[in-house]
Amino acid sequence: MIRFIHCADLHLDRPVSIPETVPAEQKAALQRSAKVSFSNACETAAAERVDFMLISGDLYHYETRSLSAQRYLRSELEKLARRHIPVYIIHGNHDPVISGRAALPMPENVHVFSEEGERVTLSCREETVHLYGFSYSGSSHPDSPINKLKLQPDHGFHIGLLHGQEAAGAAHDYAPFQLRELKEAGFDYWALGHIHQRSELSKVPPIHYPGSIIGASRKETGAKGVLMVELEADRPPAVTFMETAPFVRENVSIDCTGIETIDELVSACFAGLNTNTLYSIILAGTLSIAGLETSGQVDLHLMLADEAEASGIILDKIFNHTERESEALASDLQHELKLAVNDMKADGSLHQLTKHPVISRHLPDSLKEDELFWQDVWRELISAGGTSK
Repeated sequence: MIRFIHCADLHLDRPVSIPETVPAEQKAALQRSAKVSFSNACETAAAERVDFMLISGDLYHYETRSLSAQRYLRSELEKLARRHIPVYIIHGNHDPVISGRAALPMPENVHVFSEEGERVTLSCREETVHLYGFSYSGSSHPDSPINKLKLQPDHGFHIGLLHGQEAAGAAHDYAPFQLRELKEAGFDYWALGHIHQRSELSKVPPIHYPGSIIGASRKETGAKGVLMVELEADRPPAVTFMETAPFVRENVSIDCTGIETIDELVSACFAGLNTNTLYSIILAGTLSIAGLETSGQVDLHLMLADEAEASGIILDKIFNHTERESEALASDLQHELKLAVNDMKADGSLHQLTKHPVISRHLPDSLKEDELFWQDVWRELISAGGTSK
């Protein structure tokens, strides 16, 4: 049996999308989170005594790596070297291979795959492992990667490292592959990178994206970390997600229908939220709180941001997709009247409109039972040409 860590898309030096309202101390901690997450991954590798670590591209966010990011990475990989854990790296579209240009040398336990593609063979736990991979030479790789990753049928486990994307839908320049090609290539595991959401493309053979190690943008929601992989002859592979990121991004949707006060809205928005999570709150439904018609959305957003800060909750963004009750009433009235015109006969009663939950709340009781009023409504509809055969 062999055990290894598969991670990708560290994107060191990438700025984390954070609103200006976040306090400076929290902001600084969030900007350090990629380093914290990778350090946690290295500690996990050491604690679990894995045989090796794979990093499937985009270690850095920019082709010109900062010295700070390079020194940090080297320091973490040196810790693994002291634990006799080798690390195998491919570079992706964000951090193509640099030869002699500002790149600091890595420790001896690190192997970086060449641009041409190569196979590396190692022995661990009395097992033979063959690793295949290639690094990007520039910011794109429009050609199919399959020709650089040809399996050589020797005894042992065969693992492919690939920074790329499935060739489905719109064309792209990031090592486009067909899933069928990977499945038929004969590998025991595909260690993919480039897609920031964790996903399993296939169980047999196992083909996995571990996702990015933090949620740097609003699209990168959910827990972030690395994959622990166990391969053993004649047994199904075991792939386990291990969370390493110090914070999580989440979207929270709040249905405002039926909420009548500001206090109820605040309670609905922040009930059960955690302090180690960066939230985007999506307000939906019908908003019918007195006073909000005049105070406006800006005031609403500022109030919720203040409440979040007071509660120790990190609020990223508020999306107000609600419909004002007056707008909802007009829309509902139009819909109900159209149905009445189409479905009722000229001598029918329109009293069914009074049973609508929104309309009934805004109609005086005197009108609900005023037959003459509803007859006048009906005559207006007839004269407007609203009836249908």
